[in-house]
Formats: sequence, C-alpha cells, structure tokens
Amino acid sequence: AMFGLTGVTSDEITYYTYWCIEKGYARWVGPNDGSAEWKQRAKGWIKVMYRDAALSWVVYTVGTLAFFIMGAAVLHPEGLVPQDNEMITTLSHTYTNTLGEWASIVYLVGAVAVLGSTLWAALPGWARVAANAVALCGGFDWRDTAKRTRWMRLFTVLFPIAWGAAYLYFTAPVFMIQTGGFIGGLFLVAVTVAAWYLRKKEVDEELRGSSWFTVALLVSSLLIAALGVYTALSVFGLTIE
Repeated sequence: AMFGLTGVTSDEITYYTYWCIEKGYARWVGPNDGSAEWKQRAKGWIKVMYRDAALSWVVYTVGTLAFFIMGAAVLHPEGLVPQDNEMITTLSHTYTNTLGEWASIVYLVGAVAVLGSTLWAALPGWARVAANAVALCGGFDWRDTAKRTRWMRLFTVLFPIAWGAAYLYFTAPVFMIQTGGFIGGLFLVAVTVAAWYLRKKEVDEELRGSSWFTVALLVSSLLIAALGVYTALSVFGLTIE
C-alpha cells in the first residue's frame, strides 16, 4: 500500500495531463507542423515539465520521509498504531508527545486542511478520469464540451457519495487508505506501461529525451513493475525467498 501512496502517485501523474490541457499550458508551442521551430518550442516546454516533476518529487519525498521519521521516533517506542477511527488522534501524538497537548488543536486544524485539499484536488481529477473512460467506451464525444462537463459534474457528485458510503460501511479509515494505496500501486504499473507505449507511438523521436532519461525511465519502470508484482503476491499471501 505504501508503494502506491508514497511520493508522486499514479493519481497525480494522471491528473497532470488534464490540468495542463485545460489550463492551456504549452499552448504557445502550437500544433506540430514538423518544423524545427516547433520542436524547439516543444523542448522548451518539456524542460518546464522536467523541473516541475523534479520539484514535486523532492517536496513529496522530503515530506513523506519526515513523517516516517516522526512516526518511528515517537509512535513506535510507545507502541502506538493508527487503527480504525482513532487514526487521527493516534497520529496527533507525534506532536502532542513532544510539544504538549496544545499542539493537538493545531494538528487537527492542519489535518482538516490537508484532507480537504486532498479531496479538492482528487475529486475533480477522478471526475475527469471517469468521464474520459466513459468517452473512450463510446458513451459520448470527449470533444463535446457540454457533454464532457455534464459527465464530470455527475462524477463530482457521485464519488463523494460513494466514498462516504464506503466509510460508513467499513468504518475503517486505515483499511480504506491501505486499499487505496494498493490500487494506486497497481495503477502505477498501468501508467508505466502507458508511458512507454505513448512514448513510442505518440512522441516525436527527437523529443523522447536523452540517453540518461531513457535509462532512468527504464530503471524506474523495472522497479515499479517489481514492486507491483511483489504487492500482488503479498495480497495472496505469497512470498519471494
């Protein structure tokens, strides 16, 4: 589950394309006319995405490691394990045990802000992914703005209802987070396969990156695939000696 939750996950990678297109990022590059000028403009935009991805990776990784260290240093010695509906209050001990009880209020406010921002980012993202899936299955023409908007609004309403119903049924937030992480890990494998396919079929050869980028992509893809297989085997109780 942690594989699917740590760092820039498959969710963010998928949403990113929708944000770029909808916000008009890289619109200045223009349609591919095969000219050297277009390729130069495209390379300039790709450099922007490289920097964006690198900065995101640093922020996510440092933030995640910080919480891992805090949990190991504070919660583990006391045998505190986030479980069921006590997850938030248990995690608050990472602050209250060192700063005092007053920190619990600050932590709860921060937790609401973090969970809220996650919902506000994930909900429109998943609504677009789901609507796009319906379009790919022949439900409507994705280029029809009015229909696309209606489908996205529909999923924007349905997803919170489904998530809320799932919580009321399971009443186990930790289990739900772990399940989401597991699914995200499997989805990341699919994203990796899609990246290689699109790179080969849709991207101009001159824009596929340097040799070091290809090597880095290959190494990360192999690691993602290996972790995906390991995760799947773990679910069925199988181990690799």
